[in-house]
Amino acid sequence: SISILEIVPSLLRTILQDIELDACGKPELSKLRWLLLTGEALPPQLCRQWLGYYPSIPMMNAYGPTECSDDVTHYPIYHPPQTDVLNLPIGRPVLNTQLYILDPHLQPVPIGVPGELYVGGVGVGLGYLNKPELTQKAFIPNPFAQETGSRLYKTGDKARYLPDGHIEFLGRIDYQVKIRGFRIELGEIEAVLAQHPLVQEVVVIARADQPGNQHLVAYVVSNTEFDAISTQLRSFLKDKLPNYMIPSAIVCLEEMPLTPNGKVDRRALPSPDMRHSLKASYVAPRDTLELQLAQIWEEVLNIRPIGVRDNFFDLGGHSLLSISLMARIQQQFGRNLSVAVLFQGGTIEHLASILRQQTGSRISSTVIALQSGGFKQPFFCVHPGQGTVLSYLELARYLGPEQPFYGLESLGLYEEKKPYDRVEDMAAHYIEAMQTVQPQGPYLLGGWSFGGLVAFEMAQQLQAQGQQVSFLGLIEAYAINSSSEEEELQEDGVFLLNLLTMDKPVQDNSILLQRIQQLEPDEQLRHVIEYARSANLISLDFGVAEARGLIELFNSHFRAGCSYIPQPYPGKVTLFVASEEKVEEPTLGWEKLAHEGVEIHSVPGNHQSIVSKPHVQVLAEQLRVCLEQSQANN
Repeated sequence: SISILEIVPSLLRTILQDIELDACGKPELSKLRWLLLTGEALPPQLCRQWLGYYPSIPMMNAYGPTECSDDVTHYPIYHPPQTDVLNLPIGRPVLNTQLYILDPHLQPVPIGVPGELYVGGVGVGLGYLNKPELTQKAFIPNPFAQETGSRLYKTGDKARYLPDGHIEFLGRIDYQVKIRGFRIELGEIEAVLAQHPLVQEVVVIARADQPGNQHLVAYVVSNTEFDAISTQLRSFLKDKLPNYMIPSAIVCLEEMPLTPNGKVDRRALPSPDMRHSLKASYVAPRDTLELQLAQIWEEVLNIRPIGVRDNFFDLGGHSLLSISLMARIQQQFGRNLSVAVLFQGGTIEHLASILRQQTGSRISSTVIALQSGGFKQPFFCVHPGQGTVLSYLELARYLGPEQPFYGLESLGLYEEKKPYDRVEDMAAHYIEAMQTVQPQGPYLLGGWSFGGLVAFEMAQQLQAQGQQVSFLGLIEAYAINSSSEEEELQEDGVFLLNLLTMDKPVQDNSILLQRIQQLEPDEQLRHVIEYARSANLISLDFGVAEARGLIELFNSHFRAGCSYIPQPYPGKVTLFVASEEKVEEPTLGWEKLAHEGVEIHSVPGNHQSIVSKPHVQVLAEQLRVCLEQSQANN
């Protein structure tokens, strides 16, 4: 039944983003007659978006300082602005209000010439409570009025008259800004920071490095190391200022950039590295759920990479961005989380823990987008024996943002799903999942270790279906498994440690291995789990049950690989081999199966380290050249 909705533009942007994400489409607003925008400058693009969705619900662009009781101008918008419009008019004054655009000598400026906006009329306030000096500066006698005691409010806003009589808002004259509807005096934040004994010089500005996401950044000059001062300054500000006035980032500089006349050059201040502004070291996602949450955070905050223990608000997040974040989580996982959970623990690790505790979350998925952007053909890479595709995270990043990269993950990672026990069945399932992303070929396929075996079978089945496979890249994958199904596997603790560290460059574990081999099986697992948690290899809620599930999943894949007999393949195999591995057959057995031959690329490292830094950079470069050549041939 609401007929007039009054909100700030930044909230409207969030609402429109949610409408775009909602698969059910836009909500019906049959009773709404006007959308009133106030509190911030209204970007023309938001008008175009709103009127595109609701052409019959006009917008009213309103302007009104708090010192003048309410909105003092209105500008109705019935049609989307032209794409070349940069600033929307704020309209004409409302009843009993007078507006003046004056030069520094309080003389009216001509039409089209910028000046400072002054407000007169019955809405002008009496002044600031208990601040006579500030009142005297901002509320001045009205030189154009005949009534005794009439005053003008000096807004500090820059504006000009348009030929049609409307007023155009051009921004601030001073360093006062509005962010998410809060008016903020930047000098007040600077004054508080200047009180800290470690701060020698400080400048605070409002930046909009991401369109529509204006935030505060403090630049300080100090003799103290950044890591030592950053946390202190945040704590210092939280004791003295409200949350909306605390800068999203604090940047330490050796000296301030200056203009030729010796003033601070605010335009030369660098964009903050939000990742560096955090004291906490980067902790990478440790499972698919944390990876998917990290990807959502990176899109919302426009920061890469984001670790699972990075705080949402320390990265520049705020109340409006938190709404967008929760909307995307709801869309991907089918769970409605309250924004309050971010205040309880604003990390990916915390959100992942909550999602794991809830039933019915759409967390399980076969196709995992490690890099969904880019204009090239997507590359699909099958999981190794562990079942997860996190091993490919660095490979996807080093291939670059223009190369879409999808991992194919094992069903057995999720409690409600049983893994396939035949490579042929896995391949058929992964083809079906892959075709939800790319329905038709030509396909680019790959896999590391056991994943290469499955990718080979996928290529076989696709060829049999009449689909084209233009690239088949196998990373350290053997055509014939020399092991047998009955082969004695390692003890659980040793096996788990090897599984968790298979694709990670970690320190020598020989002492730990000696220690755990003397323990009972469950104690072995607990000991390894405790170590893995301290090394950030697993999430905090990964326990003995999860460990046994991971071991059984690997054994299931091991048995499937042992029983698989690859058949001759009509195409070419591109093989990436680790230079440190000593093998009798350079093609690892594929030469006998690939009718068009085997193209071999040597990569530094061994079977495990080939997908880890620094060797993964070489692998990525060689793979990138192969993929580009394949796509050029197509």
